[in-house]
Amino acid sequence: MASQYYQEMQDSFRNNNKSREFAAHSAKVHSVAWSCDGRRLASGSFDKTASVFVLEKDRLVKENNYRGHGDSVDQLCWHPTSPDIFVTASGDKTIRIWDVRTTKCIATVNTKGENINICWSPDGQTIAVGNKDDVVTFIDAKSHRSRAEEQFKFEVNEISWNNDNDMFYLTNGNGCINILSYPELKPIQSINAHPSNCICIKFDPTGKYFATGSADALVSLWNVEELVCVRCFSRLDWPVRTLSFSHDGKMLASASEDHFIDIAEVETGEKLWEVQCESPTFTVAWHPKKPLLAYACDDKDGKYDSNREAGTVKLFGLPNDSYPELKPIQSINAHPSNCICIKFDPTGKYFATGSADALVSLWNVEELVCVRCFSRLDWPVRTLSFSHDGKMLASASEDHFIDIAEVETGEKLWEVQCESPTFTVAWHPKKPLLAYACDDKDGKYDSNREAGTVKLFGLPNDS
Repeated sequence: MASQYYQEMQDSFRNNNKSREFAAHSAKVHSVAWSCDGRRLASGSFDKTASVFVLEKDRLVKENNYRGHGDSVDQLCWHPTSPDIFVTASGDKTIRIWDVRTTKCIATVNTKGENINICWSPDGQTIAVGNKDDVVTFIDAKSHRSRAEEQFKFEVNEISWNNDNDMFYLTNGNGCINILSYPELKPIQSINAHPSNCICIKFDPTGKYFATGSADALVSLWNVEELVCVRCFSRLDWPVRTLSFSHDGKMLASASEDHFIDIAEVETGEKLWEVQCESPTFTVAWHPKKPLLAYACDDKDGKYDSNREAGTVKLFGLPNDSYPELKPIQSINAHPSNCICIKFDPTGKYFATGSADALVSLWNVEELVCVRCFSRLDWPVRTLSFSHDGKMLASASEDHFIDIAEVETGEKLWEVQCESPTFTVAWHPKKPLLAYACDDKDGKYDSNREAGTVKLFGLPNDS
C-alpha cells in the first residue's frame, strides 16, 4: 500500500509537473546549485562563466553573469549558511569565490590541476576541491590558503563531507566509497559499493542516509550510522551522473544519459515521478525549501541548433498552465435546434440556455433536468443574464424587446421595449439595473453607420 507521502506528492506533481527552461549560457551547463535560502540558483558552463538567477514565483530571472575563468566551469556550490557567497571550480586550475551582493570575485585560489569537483564543509570554514589528477585540496574559506592536500592512488570522482562535518567521503573508479576522518584525513573505511565506477554521492538533509550513483546504472541508498546499503533504485539504464535529495529528505532525484529524471520515494524506493528530457541530464538540484527541481541537459542534439551546445537551465515542479483535466461527463439534448447561449444563476441552483428555436430553458444544476421554458420571444435567443439575486432572468433576440421573467414561476415581470434587435444584456451585480446594447444600424441613428450606444434599464423615471 502506498504511503501517505507518496499519495500527497503524486497529487502535487499532477498539478505541478510543468518544466520550464531559461537561457543561461552560450554552451552546455555542467552544474546547477541553489543558495541555502533557495532565493537564487547558480549555474556553471562550458562557456567559462557562471550565471546566477533569482527565483520569482514560477520563473528564474537572470541576475548576473560571472566571468573570469579561463576554462570551463565544471562545478560550483554555495556557502552552506551565507546565501550570498558561492564558489566555482574550473579547468583553468583555479577556484573563484564570488559575492552576489557586489557581483565580484572576492578571491581566486590557484590549484595544481584542472579542477572537476568542489564542495563546501557544513560549518562553512573549508572548501574542498578535486582535480583530474586525483588530488583533493582543502582550502580555508576565510584566508583562502591551502590547509591540506591529499594525493590519492585511485580515480576520485566526487567528494563530500558528512552532515556532522567529522568525516570526508570520496567515490572512486573502483566502485568504492572511501571514508576519511576529518580534519585528520585518516582512512576509516573503504566500502565496496558497486561493481563498477562509483560516480556521485549525496547526503540527505536529515543525515540519516547518503546515496551513490554508479556506472552500473544503480543508485544505492546507505544508512549513515551503520554504513549498510538499505535499498537500490534500478530504473535507469545508463551510468548515474547526478543525484539530489529533496529538502525533506523524502525524495531522491537521479539522472543519466537516459532521457528522463527518476524521482523516487526514499523510504520505499517507489517511483514518484518521471521527468521527461530531450537529452542526457548531468546535473540536478532540489530547491532547499520546496519540491522544485533544477536541472540541465546536454542540448547539443536536442531542439536547439545541432551545431552548438545551447546552455539552458530548467525547472520542474511548476504549476501547470492548463486547467484541470477536462473529461466528457454528459451530453444533454437541450433544444431541437442550435443551442446558442448559456448562463448560470449566482446561487448555483439553475442554469439557463437560449436556442434558435426561440426558447429559453431553465435547468436544475444538480439533477440536470429542465424545470421550465420561457417562450415569449419569436426569434433565436441571443443573450441571457440572471439578476444579482438569481430571481430574474433577462433574455433577448431579434425581437424588439427584452423579456424579464421571474425565475421560479416563469411569469413575465417586465418587457423592455427596443427599437432594434438586442444581442447583449447584463444585470448589475448588486441592484436591478440592466445594461444592454442594440443593433442601431436601422434605428433612429444615421442608417449609413452602426452607432455604438450602451443602454441602461431600471433608472428612476424623470416624471
